[in-house]
Amino acid sequence: MNKTEVRRLKVRRALKALVIEHNAFNIEDADGGRMDFCVEGPFGHTYQCQFTRNGFDVACFDAIGLAGSGWSADDIRIQQTASELEFLMNATVRKELEKVEAEVAFA
Repeated sequence: MNKTEVRRLKVRRALKALVIEHNAFNIEDADGGRMDFCVEGPFGHTYQCQFTRNGFDVACFDAIGLAGSGWSADDIRIQQTASELEFLMNATVRKELEKVEAEVAFA
């Protein structure tokens, strides 16, 4: 496999893992190096997320830190849950990438 084929395999497998393990849905590939998707979190909130092809990172828009005071308990809970989901999804992607790298090394 050449580098391009390996990268495509990594992207495909990472997205598949996000769909299987985190129920990612509404995956859109319209941002060039980024892919937007949604994840249904606890308490019925839908989190908008983004997967980058070049760094294989997952980011949730609601995970951005809340500055200042005056945030409702619901806002704080949503932000904390998004941060946890972001961490878990990045761990899922890293684990899947390690599997792909091991498969490619033995091929």
